[in-house]
Amino acid sequence: NGTSITIQNSFGESSKNIKFRNTDTVETARIEAYGRNNTSFPPYLAFHVNQTTSGSQSNDVAERMRIDSSGQVGIGTSSPTAPLHIVSSGNTKLRIDAGNTGFDPNITLDTLDSNGEWNIRVEGSDESFRIQNIDQGGVEPFIIKHTGQVGIGDTSPDTRLHVNSGSTNSVATFESTDSLGRIIIKDNAGEIHLTNVGNDFAVRTSNAGSTKMTILHS
Repeated sequence: NGTSITIQNSFGESSKNIKFRNTDTVETARIEAYGRNNTSFPPYLAFHVNQTTSGSQSNDVAERMRIDSSGQVGIGTSSPTAPLHIVSSGNTKLRIDAGNTGFDPNITLDTLDSNGEWNIRVEGSDESFRIQNIDQGGVEPFIIKHTGQVGIGDTSPDTRLHVNSGSTNSVATFESTDSLGRIIIKDNAGEIHLTNVGNDFAVRTSNAGSTKMTILHS
């Protein structure tokens, strides 16, 4: 029926190990299996690697990855709480490389609903960051060019922010939850405030500056 190797000890839940050594005393790596098939001693499979780095030497191995009894994988943690759980002592990161120039490193997220498959990627041809809805024919509602221009509804923004609503007349909404809302236009010499108070529109030189123009709603 097939060939198998069984590693067993007489202590039940105690660890079962496969060890890799380069000498009789220096262990380079270890595969550890632990536990029983019950809640008191939940099984796991752990992978340990020698802690030697370019700046130091060690004869000790440390756990680097664990698969628990529910199938969750922990990298840098022995208690994963998600299908893939990564913990780092520094800035935690996940790196995905294309493997060659011109290709697109990407991540696909899918709810399995009719419009729930999304793709996040870096376009290899122009090095832009894109968010794409696969279920909507590959439409890209959001893009950041490598030069910093942002497109919403536009895949070729030529200004810092380019919003294209298509056939929808309302292009954008800016909302404040209190009694006043404003948009500030600013350069290195000053600023102008486009302000809405109630239903009245006003142009001011600053938050506390003088009003230069007011358009009443009535």
